[in-house]
Amino acid sequence: MAQPEPYTSLKELREQHKLLLEQRRSEDNAPEFIQAVIQFIQRGSATGVLLDAEEARWDAQNLLDFWSNELHHLQQEGPDATLSEYDPAQAPELPDELCPYLGLDAFDEARQSLFFGRERLETAMITALENGRSLAIVGPTGSGKSSLARAGLIPLLKEGALPGSESWHYYPRLIPGHNPLRNLARALQPEFAPPIWTQGTVQNFRESADSLTDLINQQTGGETAVLLIDQFEEIFTLCADETIRHAFVNNLVNLFQDENHGHIVIITMRSDYESRLVRLGDFQNLYEEALVRVPAMNAAELRQAIEKPAEAIGLKFADGLVEQLIQDVLGEPAALPLLQFTLLQLWARRQRNRLTWTAYEELGGAQQALATIADALYENLSPVEQRISRRIFLALVQPDPATDVTSRRVERETLYQADDDPQQVDAVLERFIAARLIRLTPGDTREKDRLEIGHIVLARNWPRLLGWLEEDRVARRRRLRLRAMAEQWDATNRDPGALLRGQLLADARRYDDLNELEALFVSRSLEAVEAEEQKKEAARQRELEMTRRSARRLRLLVIGLTIATIITLAALILASYNGSLAADNQATAEANAATAEAAQQTAEAGATTVAQSAATTDAAKSIAETAEAIAEAERDAAQQSAAEAATAQAIAIDAARLANLSARIASARELSAAALDQLDNDPQLALLLSVEAILIFPENDASPPPEATDALYRALRAAQQDVTLAGHTDWVTAVAFSPDGQLAATAGLDNSVKIWDAATGQLRHDLTEHTATVNDLAFSPDGRHLASASDDGLILIWDVAEGTVVWALAGEDDGAARAVAYHPDGNRLAAGYERGVARLWQIQPRQSLLRRTDFAGPVNDVTFNADGSQFAAGGDDGLVILYDTETGTPITSVEPGSDASAVYGLAINPENGDLAVAYADNSVRIWREGQPALTLAGHSGFVFGVAYSPDGVRLVTAGGDGTAKIWDAAAGDLISTLAGHNGPVTAVTFDDDGQRIATASQDGTAKIWIARASLEPRVLSGHNDAVLSLAYSPDGRFLASGGADNDAILWDAASGEQVNVFSRHDNAVNDLAFSPDGTLLATGSEDSFVRIWQIDSESLQAVFDQATAVSSTAFSPDGAILAVGTADGITLWDVAAEEAVLTLPQSEPVRDLAFRPDGRMLAAAGETAVTLWDTASGNVLNTIQG
Repeated sequence: MAQPEPYTSLKELREQHKLLLEQRRSEDNAPEFIQAVIQFIQRGSATGVLLDAEEARWDAQNLLDFWSNELHHLQQEGPDATLSEYDPAQAPELPDELCPYLGLDAFDEARQSLFFGRERLETAMITALENGRSLAIVGPTGSGKSSLARAGLIPLLKEGALPGSESWHYYPRLIPGHNPLRNLARALQPEFAPPIWTQGTVQNFRESADSLTDLINQQTGGETAVLLIDQFEEIFTLCADETIRHAFVNNLVNLFQDENHGHIVIITMRSDYESRLVRLGDFQNLYEEALVRVPAMNAAELRQAIEKPAEAIGLKFADGLVEQLIQDVLGEPAALPLLQFTLLQLWARRQRNRLTWTAYEELGGAQQALATIADALYENLSPVEQRISRRIFLALVQPDPATDVTSRRVERETLYQADDDPQQVDAVLERFIAARLIRLTPGDTREKDRLEIGHIVLARNWPRLLGWLEEDRVARRRRLRLRAMAEQWDATNRDPGALLRGQLLADARRYDDLNELEALFVSRSLEAVEAEEQKKEAARQRELEMTRRSARRLRLLVIGLTIATIITLAALILASYNGSLAADNQATAEANAATAEAAQQTAEAGATTVAQSAATTDAAKSIAETAEAIAEAERDAAQQSAAEAATAQAIAIDAARLANLSARIASARELSAAALDQLDNDPQLALLLSVEAILIFPENDASPPPEATDALYRALRAAQQDVTLAGHTDWVTAVAFSPDGQLAATAGLDNSVKIWDAATGQLRHDLTEHTATVNDLAFSPDGRHLASASDDGLILIWDVAEGTVVWALAGEDDGAARAVAYHPDGNRLAAGYERGVARLWQIQPRQSLLRRTDFAGPVNDVTFNADGSQFAAGGDDGLVILYDTETGTPITSVEPGSDASAVYGLAINPENGDLAVAYADNSVRIWREGQPALTLAGHSGFVFGVAYSPDGVRLVTAGGDGTAKIWDAAAGDLISTLAGHNGPVTAVTFDDDGQRIATASQDGTAKIWIARASLEPRVLSGHNDAVLSLAYSPDGRFLASGGADNDAILWDAASGEQVNVFSRHDNAVNDLAFSPDGTLLATGSEDSFVRIWQIDSESLQAVFDQATAVSSTAFSPDGAILAVGTADGITLWDVAAEEAVLTLPQSEPVRDLAFRPDGRMLAAAGETAVTLWDTASGNVLNTIQG
């Protein structure tokens, strides 16, 4: 029997159910109706193979049971009404053309049916247009700005979301590109206009800022026009012509301000370019009025973006897959492109109508999917094609000092190079285009096709491309360094000491684009190296010859010693023999003498015999005496040989000791290198390895090599610094731990609050509801809520789990909210405000319980004691007041000192109630019952924050000198210093168990530290007089110091060792500045000269004469310009050209200088004011009296 055909979906099953209900009304008991019910049950039961969701199966079974009961009432026997088991193999195949996801492509009008999750923001934009005529849709990369405008807002307007908007005139989307005026003209160009029309229109735009308004009014006949400018940041990233940029902006400003026609202008822009708008005059004010920020999607909105497009085509998800997708991208700055790309790849790997866990795991999850696909494609290319792909991607992105990296569009023909086959280039392009990693816009010809990276998120989430970019940056820096070194060599009369050596020369030889001077520089360097090698070879040969001679002497000495030993032995034998012979002869002589005496009467013949015997006796005695003399001489020779042998043995022992020491030094260096390799991956292992390198050298033995002590210091630092929280785009002003220590929250000048995983540093929530700087944060005691105080006057209370605002507290006329602290009961808050107000708030029901106006300036901090019975407030006027929480009456106060230093931070010891106050005079004072008890002095800058450990034993302070310091709270002794930030530390706190410390800094990061003692401060001794200036290199490896002894010294920051001494100044070195890449050091002196040095070679690169004492120096962010301050003003020097390009007069001596990150503004601090200069025009932008 044939199996009944299932319905295609639950939806069709329900439709058939409705048709049966209608049929029952007219044919209740008819055979045709009964047969239709039976058929419905059979097909409905079979439909179970397609239904996997419990809810869907429940609904289907209820419908089957309904009609089974109906047959029973009609006394008819029906088929089995049990829903069939789900069978994945029976699921329908979904054709490729139904794909509901776009990957890295933006949504547009044609695909608005797939665009979900932004309904709330769409409504807000329509409301904004009801009250204004322009919108600036602004958000971070990957937030969906373009999609929101093209697939959300524009279709709504065309559908009549605003009165008459369905009949407005909509121009094509405009992207500024390299020439915004030309692209603006093309967007407005009539259909059959000749090519010359564009050129004439561009000229009109250049000549008159009214041209755009006049042209649109002419074309539309007075009806409202809508102009969408997408990726507005390209006027900064791609347009290099200031004249074109300003003409473009001025035309837009006039269109904005045209009151007679009410045209609509919509722009989308990346938020990291907002700071550049200050240079666009009136446009910035119009922008701020039109601003709509695009926040990250919350979990519910992400779910809509995933599930709604799938529902339309019957696409299913494996259980839990949607939740995992949301979890993986929630809070990510580029969540939308990452999500869409992952969904597109899951679609490509679908099983019939289902996205699976298997495919998701193959991709490595949403965070890795982009890199996984890009790597797989790259690795399947041939070596030649891989080289081509690298060059293509580097052509499609460009580094940007302010925003890391940006995209750029190029024409296909620009990617062809002489040594590449164009067909190979095209083949590589087609592969990446097919994978949607590169986007193509057709041109008039194939060569004019425009290509761009699929989405800038690729440049931030593909490690291979990030590596290429870094290699390219390094190569560019090296190339520029070669040019600078060649020019410096030429400028110093081609000093041989300035020629290249070692790796620098090896790198230079690889360049094939050297100019004439560079080629000569490299050639002379090679000649110098060859000459040096020849000298070394000659010296080596001389040393070798000396070694040979020494070896010959040694062989002769050995032979001589051997012969001497043999002679000695022979002499000893001979002496022994001669001694025996002498004794025998002496006995014979004595016998003969006795015979002669007894025979005195013998004849003359006997007398003759006696005479002969006597002669024989004298000869024997002479021989014996000679033998003894020889023996004595040989004994002396033997003793000398023994002494020489002892000396040789001592030399051998010393050599063995030296060999052992060398081996230990080598081992220590190997361990030290291994420790440095593990600093980032495993700080604890690095610490163990570095300690082992030190322990190789026992006490009273030789000292460890510098590498070992350097590794130990670095490992100790790394082991103490636990996590860095990096994500703010400006200063971090506040940091707080959740009560359970699992989360950390930060706030900053970028108006945002961020919640992080305190263990991993992963961002959980990016909260952007505030419209101004966020100054302070506080977690509720139960950790469920977070309070944030902002310059917008609001204290917002957030749901920590959801990342949403649950309550808002606004003072009546109190100004900016500067500080906030939770009461232990979790339902009250203390707050400090700009206009001298301290408040006590009740959260539920919301009301102000107390408002005190005791302060003459901003209230910068508030804090409760341990039981909440008291709270303290401190202000800019130096006053601190301790209040009774219940009555609001002051209990005690700490009056300002004679210098009236501002109070920046407060903390109450949880154990004994001591009050710690951080002051602007660089000190912290401990007050006990209103009386001074201790003063902590150690910071060299303002103290911005203070916090007690939970047990009250330790105190940590945040300093403007870039450090946090841990103190003994009872004795006031410094325990340790936490150094690692590249800017002032603005806030500090302990976690609730006292094991970790969090710091916030103006360097844009927060750091979490292990709260144990760190290294003691190291004293660097080298100057012979007062030290007047200090500067760290950008990477923190070096510290430079300038002294009254006319010297500048470069120190290894880790080891404290001197690296170089720069000593050509004739007077004190007043200021120092490193170039942004850390290769150059500028020294400014009382002798009126600024000298720029290569830090790795001590060579002088440039000298600038200021004609008067130099007080301050600062490099521009790109390192091209050096600003120099004196008592007469400021000079901007072109570092490469070694010439002054701009002089800025100051009315008072310049004490300090600082560039804005984009280099377009310079702040100069004088005695009484800070002056802000436009570095392009030399105009004063603002003067801030202080």
